[in-house]
Amino acid sequence: MLVALSLAATLLGGFARAPWWFWLVGAAALALLMATDPDRLRPSYADARRLASVPLLLDDLKTLSMASVMSAAAFALGSAMSLALPH
Repeated sequence: MLVALSLAATLLGGFARAPWWFWLVGAAALALLMATDPDRLRPSYADARRLASVPLLLDDLKTLSMASVMSAAAFALGSAMSLALPH
């Protein structure tokens, strides 16, 4: 639910012609929400040693990049809708 609200806020930010960096704030919030999801089960870095921590790092990078792409897409969609309206 919070992820959907964060995406809606980013879309509305694009629609309201917020500064370009607004999608970065949305991406950070989205990544934080996705990383702290209680339904997401994964081992911690303390449990993994040396090369065993590489898959955990790659999974975290995947989560961050997915949050960035989703936030940027929502902001771009809001910006495009804003430009489509007559002034």
